[in-house]
Amino acid sequence: MALTLSFESHPLNSVISGHSTQGDPSPYYAVYTTSSFTKQSTTFSAISPPSVIAKIEWNSFSPDGIIMDGRTRLLDEVVERGGALGRTIRKFTLPDGAKYKWKSYSSRSLVLLDMYGTTIARSHRAKSGSFGSVKRDMTLVIESPGLAFLDLIVLSFIVAEHATRQRRRQSNHVDHMNTMNNMNTMNNMNTINNINAINNMNTVSNMSMGF
Repeated sequence: MALTLSFESHPLNSVISGHSTQGDPSPYYAVYTTSSFTKQSTTFSAISPPSVIAKIEWNSFSPDGIIMDGRTRLLDEVVERGGALGRTIRKFTLPDGAKYKWKSYSSRSLVLLDMYGTTIARSHRAKSGSFGSVKRDMTLVIESPGLAFLDLIVLSFIVAEHATRQRRRQSNHVDHMNTMNNMNTMNNMNTINNINAINNMNTVSNMSMGF
């Protein structure tokens, strides 16, 4: 049976609750992030029984790190980066050699695939509830084969979703800068055209006056 997890807020600062067909949602995980000038620190914890699963250091000037299972490692060693231009956002390998990858999907969602292309988990973006739609938190649906390594799926999803949002912000920033540059170019061209028009008018005026 699949498990549905919901994020009450941003994936780096959220209580993550599990939903079943019976009863109310129950808290599964908590994610808490602090920020400083040079880095962010994210703590990913289980709620019952309470335990810290991993701590991630998002560094501005050095590679990101993770503390997990009592070991300090590079984040890319645990949850590897996908290709810069492809749809694979992050990927990881289990101790038995099984490989999984998070890929971007439609409507700002992510899907986790195994080596054979089988869907293990899928995210569904949040809805604000505007324009008559029903408000909905971001959810992550994990199929039954993924429940055996649930902690790693959720951890890797948090990393992949964070990377996706960073990509989106960078893309929006580039689009904004391109728009501003185009507007500046058009303004400069209009200014040059206006100057040329004034010069032409002055030339015609001088010629008519016999200068």
